[in-house]
Amino acid sequence: SHQHCRRVSPPMPVRLMTASAAPGDAAADAEGAAADKEAMRENAKSAAAAIQEAVRKAELKDAMERYYGREASMAVALVNRAMNLCADLAKTMTAVDSDSPGTDMSTDQAVDGLSAIKAGDSTPVTAADFAIQALVSDALLKFFPEDGFMGEEDAQDLRQDAGLRELTQRLSGMADADAMLAAIDRGVAPLEPGRRFWVLDPIDGTKGFLTGDQYIIGLALIDGDSGEPLVAAMGNPTLHPEPSMMVAVKGAGARQFMMGTEGDPAVPSSYEVRPTSWAEADYSHLPTQAPGADEPDPVEGTDFPPWLVSRPMTEGSPLPFGPRAPPGDVRYGALVKYWAVASGSHAAFVQYQQSLKTWD
Repeated sequence: SHQHCRRVSPPMPVRLMTASAAPGDAAADAEGAAADKEAMRENAKSAAAAIQEAVRKAELKDAMERYYGREASMAVALVNRAMNLCADLAKTMTAVDSDSPGTDMSTDQAVDGLSAIKAGDSTPVTAADFAIQALVSDALLKFFPEDGFMGEEDAQDLRQDAGLRELTQRLSGMADADAMLAAIDRGVAPLEPGRRFWVLDPIDGTKGFLTGDQYIIGLALIDGDSGEPLVAAMGNPTLHPEPSMMVAVKGAGARQFMMGTEGDPAVPSSYEVRPTSWAEADYSHLPTQAPGADEPDPVEGTDFPPWLVSRPMTEGSPLPFGPRAPPGDVRYGALVKYWAVASGSHAAFVQYQQSLKTWD
């Protein structure tokens, strides 16, 4: 496929002597001929490398389809549908202003019929969270009935809030409200030991969704014995029309996708993840000392690698590159930071929290 091949430069022209040309200096001619041969060898190497790279990509594509191909296709389709649901709903929403730290929001920032603040942890949940969990749970039960399912949400708030329940049902497209509530609650039911299961974070960084920042839809298939992920997908709708979905399959690498809109499927992208200029910088002299009176502030990506942390600096966070090398500001939630590292924009993410939920 042309998507998996890069353009190869045409061979360098070889200088030829004609009958009417002057013989010239023999040494110069020999030097020119040697240069021509070297250029031809380099072009041959370049062409061979291009073919080898094309074969490698084709093999990865085949492997992705061979290992858990059906599951990977399902993950792509479901995350794409969830991304469209969020993008469509966001067009009708007014962004919420919030100065609360981290992922927290106050109760007065909840929007009637759209969102609520979870009791106990002060994080928001929206009709989109519930609708995504309902439609993903329902689809996986139909196509992979032997698999377990774990999701972040339960339907308690929907049973108490008619407006939130009605919007959730409309977004999910499920005609039966009771079936929708049951599909959501399936995510908190006990899992059968040894049985592989899907785990969903319908919107990681719901605060980002409400405030107009980045957020991630995360879905993975987990081996029930080893606990290892077999298939994993992340969708980042705010990046559309750039590549906004990553999908990885154990043993077959990862691919990026363009979000399909208006009912169209997601489209594989030929874009390759490559670290940006920070990866080429020299960090042999990190700014580890406290700032001096006449010293300029160090520059992220030039004087120290761009990095992220999951804890506000005011609460006492690590500074692996010294007191003058603060973390970048990527909000909200952990999966957005994982995306930043996987996409090459940041070198690392320090996950400060020691106890995490499975979907995080």
